[in-house]
Amino acid sequence: MWSSTTNLLLIKRDGKWEKIESSKRKIAEEAAILQSIEMKKAEKKRELAREKLQENERRYRLLFENMIDGFAYCRMLYDDFDRPVDFIYLDTNSAFEQLTGLKEVTGKRVTEVIPGIKEQNPELFDAYSRVALTGQPERFEIEFKLLGLWLWVSVYSTEREYFVTVFDNITDRKRAEEVLSGAYEKIQVQSEELQVSNEELRTQSDEFHEAYTLLHASENKFRTLAENSPDLIARFDRQNRCLYANPAIMKFYATPVIVQFYGRSVEDLIGKNKFRTENGP
Repeated sequence: MWSSTTNLLLIKRDGKWEKIESSKRKIAEEAAILQSIEMKKAEKKRELAREKLQENERRYRLLFENMIDGFAYCRMLYDDFDRPVDFIYLDTNSAFEQLTGLKEVTGKRVTEVIPGIKEQNPELFDAYSRVALTGQPERFEIEFKLLGLWLWVSVYSTEREYFVTVFDNITDRKRAEEVLSGAYEKIQVQSEELQVSNEELRTQSDEFHEAYTLLHASENKFRTLAENSPDLIARFDRQNRCLYANPAIMKFYATPVIVQFYGRSVEDLIGKNKFRTENGP
């Protein structure tokens, strides 16, 4: 504090007042020095803050440019009825170009960059608009027909009518899924056809078994009749070889049938019979 009668400066140090004699000029000079020191300190702090901000921006940009996923920061555009009509690319990273093949899109409308996209993918505009207005993030897969791409998209909003989209190209995965799906469907069809074939084979097997049973019964009936018939009965194959001769023939020739008949031809048997008839038994 200043005294009105003397050029004294009272300074309180460690809870005690000390009296310092000084002129107003000297005090002003000392105050200016102190003010300069404080200004330099403040400037140093601001400089450190700027450097830290620049370093953070550099790191952000480095991370931004080296992301594997594509990145786009956009502003949604609406008509007078708050319906989404377009959006503008405000910033993109290098992966954006690599994944989509789109170049120099910053500052351009998507309808300018990809003509016809609003008609081909209206669901994309609806999703981006919902996020930009509500702030609720969304994730989805979408086919960009005009670019021939499938993308997995994650979108969120930093402020109203603005949104950020992070995406990855999943075209190869979707094509692989389509191939696997086609192969699975083909296997399903083949499996159904195999089941039908198995049913047909089972039916044919049942029919064959039934026919075999009837044939076996018929042969047993024939054999019973032939074995007990007084008539001479023989059966031949297509080469006229004897396959069967009944007991009556054995009695007629007085020799075992298997010796004289089985495997012999009709001509042989007829000749033998004629010979036996002419020369007696």
